[in-house]
Amino acid sequence: MTSGANPRSSVAGLFVFGKLAHPDAAAVLARALGLQEAMPMAGLEAALEAGQPCAVLWDDPAPSLAATLTGGAGTPTEALADWQAGARALLELQRRHLRRMVLLSEAALSSDAPETIAQLQDRLGLAERLPALPPAAESPAALLAALALREIEPLQP
Repeated sequence: MTSGANPRSSVAGLFVFGKLAHPDAAAVLARALGLQEAMPMAGLEAALEAGQPCAVLWDDPAPSLAATLTGGAGTPTEALADWQAGARALLELQRRHLRRMVLLSEAALSSDAPETIAQLQDRLGLAERLPALPPAAESPAALLAALALREIEPLQP
């Protein structure tokens, strides 16, 4: 789980929601926060209940849908339903712990916009700049998933 939070950071734990498009995003963020690795959902809930601040690295549904399209593990509808159920549970947890849970998008973490990076550093309580992530490779399935998500009505709100 954690090795003890980085004294430069106000975050004691990291949880990764879903499948990330960038394979190194969670590891880069964990190192910047002084953590060994991301925690499971049960660890996130326990840390928040104990009053510890935690960060959640949030994906959009496209990587989960792309994994389904390439792996054949279920239908796209099932993959999106699973993603939605997980997102609802995570948002409910966030509502109960507004002051202790920081939601971060993977896109923001890989941004090179100075304003975005400054906001992330401030939200995470980091004195040092977050390491830059190289662009993630786009697979054909990821591109197809991103296009499909634009057309799926239940996800548009």
